[in-house]
Amino acid sequence: MFLPSYVALLVQVTFFLEKLFGAPSQHLTLPFNSVHVNIFVGNLAWGVDDLALREAFEAHGEVERAKVIHDRETGRSRGFGFVEMPNQEEAEAALEAMEGKDLMGRAIRCNESEARERR
Repeated sequence: MFLPSYVALLVQVTFFLEKLFGAPSQHLTLPFNSVHVNIFVGNLAWGVDDLALREAFEAHGEVERAKVIHDRETGRSRGFGFVEMPNQEEAEAALEAMEGKDLMGRAIRCNESEARERR
């Protein structure tokens, strides 16, 4: 009798935390999810935001997530970002097509991102 009420409480707490902080997948450290292909995009113009980065890569397939990295203190773009694509073939096509492509006046650099060591 104790177990079902405990499970119900756990479900309610989980629901509350998701409402408060968002889904857990929104708080993963970069690179994002290891089952998807993560692409490092460098040499971004200062004006490129998450939406512009997403739209540039969506021409080559489904984009799960696109994130431009910003400086914590100034809020200014650091000139690089990450794109997560769920399909390996589409990601490889995007890597090949986007390498050196002009995005807002700058030739971007694209590489498959490497896993970052945990600190």
